[in-house]
Amino acid sequence: MAINSNDYKSIPKSANIKIHKKNIRKFHFRFKMKVWDMHKGEYVYKQFSKVFTVRATNHTRADNIKEAKIEFLRFKKETESKVNGSDSDDMTLDELFIKYIETQPFSDGREKKKKNYDLRIDNSGLTQPNKESITRHKNLHEQYNKYKIGHLPIKNIIPNQVSTIISKMKEEFELADKTCKGVLELLNPVFKFALANRYLDINPVEHLSVKVASQKIIITNPTEKFTRLYNGINELWKDDPFYRAFFLFGFTGRRRGEILYLKWENVDLKNGYYWIEQGSRNTTSTKNNDKQQYPLPPIVKQALEEIKDNRAGYVFKSPITRKPLTGIDRPTNNLKKFIGMDDFTFRHFRNIVVSANAEHGIEPIVLSGLLGHKDAHTINKYLSLSTMSSGHKGIESMNNILDADIVETKDTTMEELQKQMEELQNKINNLTDKK
Repeated sequence: MAINSNDYKSIPKSANIKIHKKNIRKFHFRFKMKVWDMHKGEYVYKQFSKVFTVRATNHTRADNIKEAKIEFLRFKKETESKVNGSDSDDMTLDELFIKYIETQPFSDGREKKKKNYDLRIDNSGLTQPNKESITRHKNLHEQYNKYKIGHLPIKNIIPNQVSTIISKMKEEFELADKTCKGVLELLNPVFKFALANRYLDINPVEHLSVKVASQKIIITNPTEKFTRLYNGINELWKDDPFYRAFFLFGFTGRRRGEILYLKWENVDLKNGYYWIEQGSRNTTSTKNNDKQQYPLPPIVKQALEEIKDNRAGYVFKSPITRKPLTGIDRPTNNLKKFIGMDDFTFRHFRNIVVSANAEHGIEPIVLSGLLGHKDAHTINKYLSLSTMSSGHKGIESMNNILDADIVETKDTTMEELQKQMEELQNKINNLTDKK
C-alpha cells in the first residue's frame, strides 16, 4: 500500500521523521542517499522510506517520538549497510578508493589517479569535471560503464573482473598497452592499502600484468639536433622572449608540466637558480614528489628577464586567465617546421639533452640528476644526488656542445684563434696546478 505523505505532519528538529495526524503511534521515515545506478553507470540520489508503528499503546506522544527516533537511526544504518556496503565487510571499491586517496599527499599524480579511476573503474565522486569535459567524454564514459566494478564489494572482486576491463580497453577501445597497464598501476596500491588495513586478505590484482613494448625514443645525431634546436629557438623567437624562454627551458631537462607550473616565486634571477616544489596545491610539482633545486642557465635567465611581466603567479601563464599556459601545440609545431624536424615533440628535449651530453662524456649519474630522477640504487651508492651539481655540469656541457659546433662551422679569425689558444693554455695550467 502506497504511503500518503499528506497523512503525516512534521516533528520539530526531526526533518526525516513525520508523525501521523490522527495516530500518534504511527510514523513515516524518509531520507536520501547516493546509490549506484546500474543503468546509468553512476551514483544517483535515491529516496528510502518506511512506516513505523510503536507497539506500546500506553505511551505518551513524547515517548512515541523518542522511540521513533531510535528506530529511524537503526533503519538508516541498516539501509546504508545493505545498499552501499558501509560496513567494512561490505565495503565497495569506490569506498576503498576514497579512503585510500584521503591518505595520499596532494600532487599532480594524485589528481590524475582520481580522474582515471572515475573514467575507467567507476565513479568515486572525487572529480568535478567542467561542462566541456563532460560533453567531450560523455560517450567514453557510457562505453566504460558496462565494465565498471567500483560499486561492487571489494571482497567479491576477482582477478577476472579486472582482466576484463583491461582486455575490453585493448579490444573495443584500441587503447595502448601502457594505458591499460595504468589500470593495474592504479588499483594495485589501493588493494595493498586494503591489505594493510585488514579490509582484505588477498590482493586480486597481485598476479596480473600487462606487457608494454619499449617506448624508448632513439635519438640519432643528438649533438646536431641539439644545436639545430638551440639555434632554431633563438632565431624563431628572437623578438618573443616568452616563448624563447619557455622552449629554452627544455634544454634544462625539465618536464613540460614542471615548466608550465613554474612560479615566479620559485625563480631567483639575482642568484641564478630555480626550484621545483614538492607536490602541493597551487605549486609546481615534480613527478616523484621531491623538492629539487637547479641552476638557471644564462640563456634562459636572459630570456626571462626580457619578459614584460609583474613577476607574480605562474611564469608561463595565459594573459587572459592568468593560469598556466595550455595551448603549446601550435608553437611546438611552428618550431618543428622551422627546424625541419617533423617528428619533434616537447618530450624529445629530454632525450636529445641526455644523448648529446652523453656523447660529450657526461656520466650517467650526472645525467640522472640533471633530469631530476630518483633511483634507489644510485642513492644507496652515492648517498645523495645533487640536482644543483648535476645541473651545473649539464650547463657546462651544453656550452661545450654549442662551442664545439661554432668552431666546426664558423671560419676562425687569427684573433679568435689566439683567444682560443689562451683559453686552452689556462685550462692546461689549471690542471697542472691541481696536480
